[in-house]
Amino acid sequence: MAIGNITSASTDPTTLVSCVTGSGRSTWLAKERDAPGLFGHIYRTESYVIPLAPETDSMTFTIFEVGTKKPLGTHIIEGRSGLNSWYRANVGHAPDEEPDGPRPILELIEDVAAHLLLRHFEQKLTD
Repeated sequence: MAIGNITSASTDPTTLVSCVTGSGRSTWLAKERDAPGLFGHIYRTESYVIPLAPETDSMTFTIFEVGTKKPLGTHIIEGRSGLNSWYRANVGHAPDEEPDGPRPILELIEDVAAHLLLRHFEQKLTD
């Protein structure tokens, strides 16, 4: 996937914004203020567009360093159940199992994106 002009995300902790890549496709752009210099594209695995049904779609999270075209990492996660499984395996609990019930899907995607960005940032620091 070519990286073109990227719209800027806000400075909130992690934000998903719609973005058009250099290939003219729409993805979600994720940035995390505690992982400066990195960003992620999140798209429907089969079609490289914003997931139409994120509850069940296979989503690809691709992490990049600003100014590069080679990804630092690519992670394929299958819908809500996959997001919760990834979170449980990497953070220690599933957000949907918290007492306040299932997390809104976009918030769950943002949380996973934040952790992926932070993990790649920490890895970059140790390399």
